Amino acid sequence: MRNLIEGKKRLAFAAVLLLCFSLFASLALAEETGPVQIKNVALNMEAIASRKWLPEYDQLTAAALNMRNNFSYAPYSHYHVGAALLGADDKIYTGCNVENAAYPVGICAEQTAFVKAVSEGCRKFKALVVAGSASDRKGSDFCAPCGMCRQAIREFCDPDFPIILVEADENGAVKSYKIYKLDELLVDSFGPNHLK
Repeated sequence: MRNLIEGKKRLAFAAVLLLCFSLFASLALAEETGPVQIKNVALNMEAIASRKWLPEYDQLTAAALNMRNNFSYAPYSHYHVGAALLGADDKIYTGCNVENAAYPVGICAEQTAFVKAVSEGCRKFKALVVAGSASDRKGSDFCAPCGMCRQAIREFCDPDFPIILVEADENGAVKSYKIYKLDELLVDSFGPNHLK
């Protein structure tokens, strides 16, 4: 029994080390790409609520596609995802999925973007664009955040936070898009306000 417990402790420790490695790898990508500054961004919540495409989404989409096409590490699922998060500081924080042979240790693109932003001092956000598709093509299909990502987003964003899913061709031109509010993807969510 004691050997079983010690084995589980070692396995848990190894999983934590692999998670840390994944996070550091994603932060290393941040140093290469760095946050991009968008000037004069004033997202209008009325426009977001109307589900209209805003000019700011063009830069976010380009950044998400760049991460999906050039940095995503997906040797197991072959499904590449990029995310671009617009901070309240008007910087774009990017992320990509980083898979791992020990599957639960991998990290999603959306979480990578949030980790990078928070590690650089940004904790308030305006919008998120997600682009993903199988590795046999460039561009993207509609790719919604997974359940864990939705909860991670909720930690820092209100229920009306806009999440934009894009379908783009291989040249990065948006063919179609869907704009959701977080509470549409994570109904009756549990967040920090519940713990006050």
